[in-house]
Amino acid sequence: MAKKNTSWVNIFKVVDEKFQLLGHYDYNELLENKTDFNDDLVIENYSNKTVTPYIKKSNSNSFGPIKHVEMGYFTPKHNNVLHVEEKEWLDKSTNIFYSALVDRVTIVLEKNEDKIKVSIFNFTKSRVVGYRYFKKESNDIHITFNIKTNNFYITTSTFSNRRRHTFTSKNDFSKIDTRIKSLKFQNNLSVLKGVQLNSSLNKRKINTINVTPLLTALYDELGLGNTTNSFKKNIFVGDQSEILGNIIMEWFVKVRGIKVPNDYKYYLINHYPGIKILKKNNMNLLQSILKENGLNGKFYNRLLNLNPKCNITDLTHLRDYLGDDNIKQIKPNILIKSNNFTDNKWVSYAKTLKLEGELNKHEKKNIINIYNTSLDCDRIKWFINELYDHISMREKLKSYGVVKKIKAKTILDFEQEHIEWASLINQLERNKEVSYIYPSKFLEHIEKPIIVDDTKYFVKVLDNDFEYFNEGQIQHHCVRTYLDRYDSIIISVRKDYPSNTNRMTCEFKMNNIGEPKLVQARMKYNAIPDNEWEIVKKLLRKEFLDYVCKPKSEVMPTINIYDKITNERKILKYSKEYAGFVSGEEIHELIDLPF
Repeated sequence: MAKKNTSWVNIFKVVDEKFQLLGHYDYNELLENKTDFNDDLVIENYSNKTVTPYIKKSNSNSFGPIKHVEMGYFTPKHNNVLHVEEKEWLDKSTNIFYSALVDRVTIVLEKNEDKIKVSIFNFTKSRVVGYRYFKKESNDIHITFNIKTNNFYITTSTFSNRRRHTFTSKNDFSKIDTRIKSLKFQNNLSVLKGVQLNSSLNKRKINTINVTPLLTALYDELGLGNTTNSFKKNIFVGDQSEILGNIIMEWFVKVRGIKVPNDYKYYLINHYPGIKILKKNNMNLLQSILKENGLNGKFYNRLLNLNPKCNITDLTHLRDYLGDDNIKQIKPNILIKSNNFTDNKWVSYAKTLKLEGELNKHEKKNIINIYNTSLDCDRIKWFINELYDHISMREKLKSYGVVKKIKAKTILDFEQEHIEWASLINQLERNKEVSYIYPSKFLEHIEKPIIVDDTKYFVKVLDNDFEYFNEGQIQHHCVRTYLDRYDSIIISVRKDYPSNTNRMTCEFKMNNIGEPKLVQARMKYNAIPDNEWEIVKKLLRKEFLDYVCKPKSEVMPTINIYDKITNERKILKYSKEYAGFVSGEEIHELIDLPF
């Protein structure tokens, strides 16, 4: 038997390498007149200097603060970082008074008897002035096509702090979104560490690498070149990373003989069911996905065929709420607008909304009418969340002996009914006052205004039943029902001024081991924040994490509950031992629900 040839043959290779140097003097000038030695002069004198990074010294087993040792300040010789040739870099990079950095991007297409592989190697080697040794880092990705088994593999390999971490996935289309499409085929020239962030010395540069010849060669090597020109045009759409993702999907669909609609990529990336399930369904992609979600019938098949990005998770929930016969009465052009849940097969159904109580036929008919008469696509986009809130309130009212049914037939009627039910709950619970007393240092830190592009956003930690109720009234969601979710920290962010109704409501939690988490953020009608509010959300999360990660920081409040009827007061305090709030022997179960 002939020995298999496993050696790799290069088909395409490109290397982009950039060298950077920044020289420094071996001295710093002293201030001439000691009587003028003040903070302003010190700042002016040191503002243009390179600051060596702090050395972190801490015990990895300790949760105590990290100790820092400052090495010093160095005066640069040049106004800009020098981009030099390799020979000059090698001559000067070992000089301790130089900061030196090399960025290298290597892109390779190679093959052997069984496989074709695309590799992108990103390598950085750097040393900061004052240091003796170089630091090496790499971030590599390999896409391997096994032409014998018809499988593809995506391998990521990172090297940092003298440790390498490697992860390989097989036929994982989600990586096309998370890893492949994020590739920019660029040499994002790293910044020299230690140079002041606002300095002209440290401007970041980007060098884009043309890999069209590689993609064309890969297309031909995978046997896609013998297809029609129109087929090729459909693949070579978008930027270079999108084209690479298209090639992966088209190759897999072709060699596996999968039956797909004209525009199938969204469903393949988010809901690929696996070869075993495809074989059970005659290799039909959409039928396999629909059956996996219990969506049977021509109605669903036609809906997905005609709409390349239908949210299947939302569709499944609506089917559960209304039933197969009723969901078919919603206009398809409205049904496809629903986009509340993250839509992929990895979203656990148990973690999404579960319907409490049953809907009668009249309520279902009214919900269908709300969908069909709505002209606002954004409202329909998040309406499942509002519907869940509404049904949760109905069940809460039922626990007080008040029976309510969904009578609203339009979105405006629904909003009014939602407000009325929330007000009724507030009235029924007026016999109880709840107030949260947060640590003063936490409030001082978290309630500082957030500034984005000269716009001020005011931050308010909700701390009593009136604030919870008022927030729910303004935002048209049921955050009011979170008043007794004691482990949830509710924060309201208001634009321009503290009482503005243009606001975002956020829920933070601490898990059982004290780690913070932003559970959710919602705009009016439970809409997801976007554009400017997405930036504000990230900045708020950063401020929250910054405070919580400080040593000995206290976040959880003391809760005062006053019963107006019995005139009894109860004080609940957070117990790390029980990971919850306790009052004497009583331990309160902690339940998480969405707004």
